[in-house]
Amino acid sequence: MKSRIIELAKGNPGAVTVLVELIRINPLLLETLEELNIRGPQIWVAYKDWAKMDMNKLSEGIMTGDPEMIEATK
Repeated sequence: MKSRIIELAKGNPGAVTVLVELIRINPLLLETLEELNIRGPQIWVAYKDWAKMDMNKLSEGIMTGDPEMIEATK
């Protein structure tokens, strides 16, 4: 799991923090992030800017593949 977090975070410390929390909610969210092609700083942007630092909103956005969240990470 550690190597997966490091790979997804792409060196972004904020992304690491978010990924650790997402694993606590639902480990499958990491796989979904990969499928959505959201990595590194994009994870932090999705959490901070799109979800306004609401982990539940972020996890829901990931699970549903929310188009607004995806657009916000581009």
